[in-house]
Amino acid sequence: MTTLLTYKITPFLPYRSKNYIYFETPGAEWLKRIFSKLLKKHEKELVSKRVDTTLFHGHISNSNSKTQRFPFIQYIHKENEFFVTGINEGAFALKTLLDYFQVSAVFVDDLYLEFHLLPVTEIEMKNTNCFYKYKIVNWLPFLNDECLDFESKSLKFKTEFLEQKLMDHITKDFNYYLSLSLYDTKIKIHSITEFPHTISLKHNENFRMITTEMFINIYLPDYNCFGNKKSIGFGLVERIK
Repeated sequence: MTTLLTYKITPFLPYRSKNYIYFETPGAEWLKRIFSKLLKKHEKELVSKRVDTTLFHGHISNSNSKTQRFPFIQYIHKENEFFVTGINEGAFALKTLLDYFQVSAVFVDDLYLEFHLLPVTEIEMKNTNCFYKYKIVNWLPFLNDECLDFESKSLKFKTEFLEQKLMDHITKDFNYYLSLSLYDTKIKIHSITEFPHTISLKHNENFRMITTEMFINIYLPDYNCFGNKKSIGFGLVERIK
């Protein structure tokens, strides 16, 4: 059973604030930075409660490097709304932190923030005989250098290429990190919306950004993401009913 705990984050801007730029760009890197600051206020208390505080950063730190791993806490920008989701141990870490901020509004980084807990999701993700339709929004399936001529490729090539990328996500993220057994997964890309530009993020990483609709024989939970930079909300999965 997979557990997801999601909070809706409502930001309020003080008069003459310039932080509006955060809300007009894809991704939620700014929200991840906010939670790093909230974490610093109570990190010692969380450690004493056996919370793995590295979950808020999406990597494991050691003396020599930062090892990337599946983000059990994901910061999400969905249209004009913001959310933070904790998955499994990330759900425990997230709730433990936000229990320290049970006030009407928290002021941090020149923003007022309200936190609203949504209903907890407990779901058994498994392969079924039914197919469900989803949209994957602002998905970053590959670095631009990996397939420079992607735009000129045939629709058949693009579809098969992206289907394999999705299958890789299932194998790595769900089977390995979430200890699931989704070995009979079937995926079919239904449509592809290509954006006319790549998106540049930290460290000069240029990704191809795509929104696609797919059919898959897994019932997926809301408020979770696929692909590169999923920790900051790229590749948001939305069910199409």
